[in-house]
Amino acid sequence: MISTAPQHIRTRYMRGQCFALAHALHNLTKQSIWGLREGGIGAIHHAFIADPKAGLGYDIRGQLPIERIADGAVPGLIAVPITLADLMDQVGSFDPAELREARRVVREHLKLLPAPVAAVSREAPEAMAIREEVIRRGEIAAHLFDWSEERLQAFRAETSQRPISFGSQPEWLLPEEFGLCEEEVLSPGPERRMDRKMRAAFGRRDAAQALASWSEAEPAPLTGEDLIRFAEAYLDNADRDVMAAGEVHMDVINPQDVEGLYTEGAVSFIRDEHHAKIAEGDSGYANLVLERMRMPCVVIRYDGGDLQIADGWHRFAAACAVGAQTMPAAVVPLPGPQYPRVW
Repeated sequence: MISTAPQHIRTRYMRGQCFALAHALHNLTKQSIWGLREGGIGAIHHAFIADPKAGLGYDIRGQLPIERIADGAVPGLIAVPITLADLMDQVGSFDPAELREARRVVREHLKLLPAPVAAVSREAPEAMAIREEVIRRGEIAAHLFDWSEERLQAFRAETSQRPISFGSQPEWLLPEEFGLCEEEVLSPGPERRMDRKMRAAFGRRDAAQALASWSEAEPAPLTGEDLIRFAEAYLDNADRDVMAAGEVHMDVINPQDVEGLYTEGAVSFIRDEHHAKIAEGDSGYANLVLERMRMPCVVIRYDGGDLQIADGWHRFAAACAVGAQTMPAAVVPLPGPQYPRVW
């Protein structure tokens, strides 16, 4: 979409009439309505339509990357999906004359362009699938760990609009990017002690970390002596003769195959452990639910095929919580019966 609107019309629809224009654009294009909100949850300062798959927003200026819609606005505004009901809650009702004028402006000054094919193809299918999976996991985490509505809404918005860079190297996102300091990230404390702005900031950071984990380059697999050293760090000395023979190997297992452990007990375990860590001043285990599992669990495979987790209980429990069908494992074959852990 390109704009031929003169400056006085641009000024009008950037300062007070943007809601009517967003309404008109929505009716014409059927694209979703978005808004710039204080902290992602407060008052709506500007309304527009957006195509999150293409990463583009549209208002009287034409089309812009969603992250640039807020250029020139007051600090602290976040672009998030909204509804017509949200607009009505803020403006009360639309003046029919304003809506007619907005439709005229759209017809005369905003020219639709073909869909950005390159951007859409870049988002499909990998990026779209990642966004859907991260949002699904965010909703599970919100239920498990009692997230506030502010945190969940900010998480959804950041997941929908943040650019995805495939094949990137693992990165540590600076807390300042989200309006946080390092101490708040390392020791966040219970959400009930946070204000709404901080809750939303944590939701955005959770989403950014999750997206990065799902799009970063695949690490080199553990092999040979590195794999043996990794596995033996979590096993008794008596087990090392087996690994020295080179029988430990990397594999992909189904959590449901861990006899007697794929139960509600695993979900309760990760929930309770998370809240205990938060109470101790730690950051908890939400990342294990949200992010792609890269570090393998250490699993013992006993005679007869029974599996037992030797290390990675929290990762295993997180996999159960999200209904994962596979998880990476360093598998160590050992003789003897299984001794299931009781949650």
